[in-house]
Amino acid sequence: MSKLCCGVMILACAAWTLAACGSDAGGTSGTDVSGSDGDTSASVTPPTLETVSLAAGCFQMGCATGDADCEDDEKPAHEVCVGAFELGKTEVTAAQFEACVADGGCTPDLYVAWEDSGVRRNCNAGNAGRATHPANCVSWNAATEFAAWLAGRTGDAWRLPTEAEWEYAARGEGRDVIYPWGDDPADCDHAVLDDGGYGCGTVPTWPVCSKAAGNTLQGACDMSGNVKEWVSDRYGATWYTESPKDDPAGPVTGDERVLKGGSWDAAGVLLRISNRLAGDPTIRANSGGFRLVK
Repeated sequence: MSKLCCGVMILACAAWTLAACGSDAGGTSGTDVSGSDGDTSASVTPPTLETVSLAAGCFQMGCATGDADCEDDEKPAHEVCVGAFELGKTEVTAAQFEACVADGGCTPDLYVAWEDSGVRRNCNAGNAGRATHPANCVSWNAATEFAAWLAGRTGDAWRLPTEAEWEYAARGEGRDVIYPWGDDPADCDHAVLDDGGYGCGTVPTWPVCSKAAGNTLQGACDMSGNVKEWVSDRYGATWYTESPKDDPAGPVTGDERVLKGGSWDAAGVLLRISNRLAGDPTIRANSGGFRLVK
């Protein structure tokens, strides 16, 4: 059942609508904004996103075997088939997102940190020392804006993954596991989460790929933890009862979008691969980010 829960938010009174209540490795931006005559856009080089390759395949999407924490919206487990794709090895970093802003491809007010008495609320973009942390405080709208900008600048068909693609990748091409690393419970050896304190005691995020033990078999980092990730699908609490088998893209109607993977302020159970969160696409949470596929 979808529930409304308050997390560590970037807007004072905003909240995520959660489907299951809770809640420098990559990283050069290639940005040079030293152009003359006030025109910086021509000197911004789009970032190169490192990827891992996923072969086409079929898998059981939803509750893994033996997962006692499965929620109703993760049921029933059902067979899904996806085509081959390239997945960003890391979550898009703060520096990579800032390149889009500097080039005019991303709207600054979609990511600028909320200020409270001059204190930035754990947003990575623009904060010294966080260039290789994941871009957070990014709405679904801003994530799709970044994807469109990068696709236009590089000629590659960058986009947000579908929920099915994301889950297939997190399972290491569809394995029947609860977490990307297997069935062992989530802890700070494997992921950045709320375990001994937010962000494993270091609020908020860590540099991408800091927890190699939690990588997928293909080497994708932070599929569980650090920041929860927007996918392209609209959220539907009963979608799994009607989802098609081949390349499902989510419901055609609905106001909320799906987030996957859990975050630095989430308990371990929310880092399960099948866990589904629902969020307003305009909300900018400091626990939310994204990665791309092509």
